[in-house]
Amino acid sequence: MSLSPESAGNAGILVALVDEDGAFDHVWAAAMAAAQGRPDSRLIAYDTTSASALTEPVASPVSAEGVADQHGALLSPEELDGLGRPAIARRVEDARRQGIDAWGRLASDHGMEALMDFAGSQGADLVLLPEELGDPSVVDRVRGDTLEDATEVAQVPIQVVGRAHTTAGGSGRPADVPGPTESKAD
Repeated sequence: MSLSPESAGNAGILVALVDEDGAFDHVWAAAMAAAQGRPDSRLIAYDTTSASALTEPVASPVSAEGVADQHGALLSPEELDGLGRPAIARRVEDARRQGIDAWGRLASDHGMEALMDFAGSQGADLVLLPEELGDPSVVDRVRGDTLEDATEVAQVPIQVVGRAHTTAGGSGRPADVPGPTESKAD
């Protein structure tokens, strides 16, 4: 079964888990395919690699006064680039060139709970996650970055995307995905 715009329903607001080094590019490709040609959809690249105990990439509830005025919840390609995330900025810019209303978000906290809280606050219709989270490392387990954690705290439906989702023949169009797993929020 291929992940197509039809499998994402009306698309709506999609949040795709991405990372700076491109390990989850198959998730971004699936999300772009689902949003393609749907003028009412919005695609948000949620960068998990920005979460750190030492720095705060964007405003959060515990930020100093005035930080929220500097950057909003959703970041443009220019803002992402200015915050030192050029790879995420390029993905968002590429999606915009293809007519998709795309934005970025830099995670302030580790874990699926932070991602799902953000998705809920944005009114997301679907969160796309990589199947690799089903076989997490010890560090990922400690951080709460697992599919099990995601399904436990899900506020919106989850679409699991297999690594087989790559671009076909360099055309930029997604190839087939093994049957997607979907988990509905309670």
